[in-house]
Amino acid sequence: MQAENHGTLADAKTVAEMVDARLNEKVVEDPSFVRDVEEIQDVVEEMLMEAKFLDVAKSYILYREKRNQSRKRDIFKKRLNLKPHEYPELLQYVDAVRHSYWIHTEFNFTSDVQNFNVDISPTEKSAIKNTMLAIAQIEVAVKSFW
Repeated sequence: MQAENHGTLADAKTVAEMVDARLNEKVVEDPSFVRDVEEIQDVVEEMLMEAKFLDVAKSYILYREKRNQSRKRDIFKKRLNLKPHEYPELLQYVDAVRHSYWIHTEFNFTSDVQNFNVDISPTEKSAIKNTMLAIAQIEVAVKSFW
């Protein structure tokens, strides 16, 4: 009302009381009704229009939409990092991602290398090399996708 320079403090109190009354009616109509922010804001819009503060209601609607757009998250937007405070549901996957790849210090491959050099035929060596190259290419593709 102040932003639109339309209405007094008494008008604001009246609209607030109308909102409270309407929300109480909804609880009586449906005992499982939950007063969430969106529902309250919808009722505020309704009551502003009912009280003939149409310009205030219009400004309020536009303000809500502007705030809604600014809060929208876009997980597909190109960025280097995903911020935990912006996507808290991703925190549960941090350990899984950190442990989703092997590093050379985790395993001793000495006997495997010895077997590869001594006990395997050239055809088998070629198959193993091609398989390892394919796995490496997939790893690179997955990491660049993130």
